[in-house]
Amino acid sequence: MGHAHPDHDHSHAHDHAHPHAHAHPEVDPNHVEFIGGRPILRVANVAAALAYYTQQLGFAVGFEWAEGGGLAGGAAPTHAEVRRGHVVLQFSQTQGAPGTWLYLDLESRAELAKLHAEYTASGARIVEPPSDKPWGMVEMRVEDLDGNVFRVGAPQGFERA
Repeated sequence: MGHAHPDHDHSHAHDHAHPHAHAHPEVDPNHVEFIGGRPILRVANVAAALAYYTQQLGFAVGFEWAEGGGLAGGAAPTHAEVRRGHVVLQFSQTQGAPGTWLYLDLESRAELAKLHAEYTASGARIVEPPSDKPWGMVEMRVEDLDGNVFRVGAPQGFERA
């Protein structure tokens, strides 16, 4: 709960009342902030991409869209969205270019090991198994059916002896 602190400077605009170390830069009312983003990956066949992402990569379908048919109607999808955790991706047969690279973050080496085991069992296209990188991350590389590449990484997590 907020308490008054005589030694705390409250002279600037403030939307939370607690002592803290972060700065509050002047807010520009004309500066627009993004609230999210969703990469659109180019795929040759949205239905095939949906099958791979749900069966091999563990994503869930957000929506499927058929050009001219909308969200229903049984037509083959030409645009779709999938999600896993905080990652949301869209697929299109007409937008973007094949071969996009995305970096996906995991919490820990243990999480990466679990995902590697999951992807090995599901038959995902693992291009590079988990390996330690000189920049302090452990990473693996996975591809989809269209050559889009995922670098999946986690901090190496040095342990004390």
